[in-house]
Amino acid sequence: MTLLNRYISREFLKVFFLSMASFIVIYLVITVLENIYDFIKEGVSFSTTMKFFVLRIPLIVIQVTPVATLLSCLITLGILSRNSEIIAILTSGISLYRITAPIIGLSLLISIGSLVGNEAILPYTNQRARYIENVELKKKNPVGSFKQNKIWYKSKNAIYNIDLFDPFTNTLKGVTIYYLDKDFHLTRRIDAKTVKWINNEWLFSEVSLKRFVHGSEIIMNRWKEKAIHIPEVPDDFKMVEKATDEMSYTDLRSYIKKIRAEGYDAAKYLVDMHAKLAFPFVSLIMSLIGIPFALKTGRSKGIIGGIGISIAISLSYWIMLSFCLSLGHSGVLPPIISAWISNITFLAFGIFLLLNVR
Repeated sequence: MTLLNRYISREFLKVFFLSMASFIVIYLVITVLENIYDFIKEGVSFSTTMKFFVLRIPLIVIQVTPVATLLSCLITLGILSRNSEIIAILTSGISLYRITAPIIGLSLLISIGSLVGNEAILPYTNQRARYIENVELKKKNPVGSFKQNKIWYKSKNAIYNIDLFDPFTNTLKGVTIYYLDKDFHLTRRIDAKTVKWINNEWLFSEVSLKRFVHGSEIIMNRWKEKAIHIPEVPDDFKMVEKATDEMSYTDLRSYIKKIRAEGYDAAKYLVDMHAKLAFPFVSLIMSLIGIPFALKTGRSKGIIGGIGISIAISLSYWIMLSFCLSLGHSGVLPPIISAWISNITFLAFGIFLLLNVR
């Protein structure tokens, strides 16, 4: 690396790590204040409580990295501009794009690091934090598991095998319920294509009921629709169902392939799968937006102005991303468009500003 590259990179990284540390501390303080009373009230041990908050750090890092990247870009170039170092570098014959190249390169590396963390670390930490929240804090017994891309749930006298649970509509799909006696002999079996929670009861569709005596089938009934009482409510299955933020991109892709092969709609999961690839690259996009803003306002706005601009741009991105993802989940937008349109819009905006900066 040249002397100029090392100098700009060092200044950028100093601000970046300071920003990350500040955001993590603020985020952790808020999280602790919101949850510590519940942990104390339920008698959760100190080590488990600390483990829960430590497991939240990777999620915090992934979420605040784009903001920290944007803020670092604005402050670094803003300080260089206020000290007239940008002018000095330009008068030596070095182009503006050459000055900003180290920041863009580091932002790309940060995006790649976010992608790796989102794939390798975040699913595990989210899963463990959720387990502590459900079992240690809310005192819910782990009565089910998510294995081979299916939900297995054990009730008092029954075992549920579920292909898919849609938490948005509280709908179970591909349901088989095995009822057992005290000697673990099969007494009944219920099969249904869908089971939907409507008016505080479960409505079974395309359902069949088989009764058994000593392992032999003796009675079978079929209904197009029938309300059947089961003691579980949607929250019980939500505790077992593996959320998309607890799966890596490859795991989610395999799960989508499986539910598609079984004839189920995978649009909601496709949105989250594409979002796992799109979001890590926001850091690079934010740096492309931050560079023109820093060069135009660095001498006049200062650090406080840089923080304000960072918050405004980041908030705009989050609002647009959340809105587009909700349109994708509801089926209004195709999954890949709903996940990437925010990135594309802000990338085009950043490139336009960069090409027109003087």
